[in-house]
Amino acid sequence: MSLNIDEIYDLFSWDASYSEEEYEARVERGIGEAIKLRNLYPFMQPVLADRNSKTVWEPCAKLIALKPDEDLDAYMYLLLAWLKDMNWPGAEIIFDRLFRIPVARIEQYLDHSIACAKRDNDTCWCHVLEALKEHRQWY
Repeated sequence: MSLNIDEIYDLFSWDASYSEEEYEARVERGIGEAIKLRNLYPFMQPVLADRNSKTVWEPCAKLIALKPDEDLDAYMYLLLAWLKDMNWPGAEIIFDRLFRIPVARIEQYLDHSIACAKRDNDTCWCHVLEALKEHRQWY
């Protein structure tokens, strides 16, 4: 029986009561269930009312990183927005996954996001996006 999205979030949620091994096993189980879903939107930095949302972001990023390029196209602006703060959980995973996509495939999304970053005077985000466009590491 497949798990619903709330049950997957429960598996993804970090809690100090779990050992590292227990938590990794929960995340692995959650990813195993979530990978079956076609819609990735619930895993794009979800905001959850009943818990600290950021505790699920890294497992969400790990799931997203497993998806093929064509499955990510519809979410490209959301993925690029995840890079606004490289301290956010999962941001490095998302950067590394986007880094593996040919720049030509995502260039229009990058150009638009760079323009937004410049308009908003968000120099950190702009730096990360330009690094991605130039196909180099952001740090």
